[in-house]
Amino acid sequence: MEGLIRPPREFFRDSPNLAVEILSPGNTIAENHEKTVEYIENDTRLV
Repeated sequence: MEGLIRPPREFFRDSPNLAVEILSPGNTIAENHEKTVEYIENDTRLV
């Protein structure tokens, strides 16, 4: 937020067209699936 005069009043409320999830060795397939479903349910086009 460097260079901003004031912090934003709210966050962007739309979905991204592309979501890239970085996985760590501790992530399970179920966790990854849950996040993917959440992105798709919120209109992300490509995960």
